[in-house]
Amino acid sequence: SVAATIGGTAFSNSTALARGARWGDATSQSYSTALSRYGHARSNSLAVSEGLFGGSAVSISDSLADTIGGSAVSDVQAISSAQLSARAVSDGVGIAVSGPRRMSRATVHAESRASRFGRSHSRASMIKIRR
Repeated sequence: SVAATIGGTAFSNSTALARGARWGDATSQSYSTALSRYGHARSNSLAVSEGLFGGSAVSISDSLADTIGGSAVSDVQAISSAQLSARAVSDGVGIAVSGPRRMSRATVHAESRASRFGRSHSRASMIKIRR
């Protein structure tokens, strides 16, 4: 999802959900970008994946907000869960840039759960630039 504006509010929202049932496996990716000049930019990204009895699940989420002259907010959530023959991976990222009057916020949440035959991996990142 991408949104851009000059002198207004750019709002970009992206969601990806994946569920692999009995014999498992699931992949989910979500990206979102919002750009604004002389306004506000807000970007939300959510990725959720759940691999059940056969296990495995991957979730990747990304987000970016940019502005010159206003405020930038970036929210990211990446959640993955796997069971029985498990493996769960989750990612994250989030970037918020701002400009002259400045206000920049980036919130990132990455979570992964694995059970029985184990393995789990979670990664989160946040970059906040206020010029």
